[in-house]
Amino acid sequence: MATLIQSLTELLASGYSQEQAATALGVSPGRISQILTENPDIRGQVQAMRASRLTGEAAHEDRKRAVAASLLGKLEELVEADMFHRPTDVLMAYKVLEASRKPALAAPALGDGASGGSIVTIVLPQAARDLFTVTSVGSVVEAGGQNLLTLPSQNLAKLAETHRHELI
Repeated sequence: MATLIQSLTELLASGYSQEQAATALGVSPGRISQILTENPDIRGQVQAMRASRLTGEAAHEDRKRAVAASLLGKLEELVEADMFHRPTDVLMAYKVLEASRKPALAAPALGDGASGGSIVTIVLPQAARDLFTVTSVGSVVEAGGQNLLTLPSQNLAKLAETHRHELI
């Protein structure tokens, strides 16, 4: 029981809805509501964990910005000192600079979460990003020259079952 409560707390703190947590834990949404009613301190723990994660993520982003600024300064110094003599060095520096300016590929917001989906952000190196075709809202529609089919996750189990019977 303690493991179920710990897992539930972690899932809720990670941003899962009660329904998504119920599915992940293999229990009914009613059971999740019952656990939350019986353990009112869980909500406070979830809020504290979320606040801590947000603070940690903000600090991490601040550190990344500071390092990027420092690296950019060093790159500027090298350019001003005419330290780039090979065209490949200039090209590599340009690629690194351009890659740092581009946002990560991200899934679009899924509205109110009623679809049961998750929002996922994936950061890829520029060479890998070039293999994907992305829509204006960040949805990947082609990978490695192959079109991708979008399928709601709630249909996945049904589709897998259908294909399993076809293989037997």
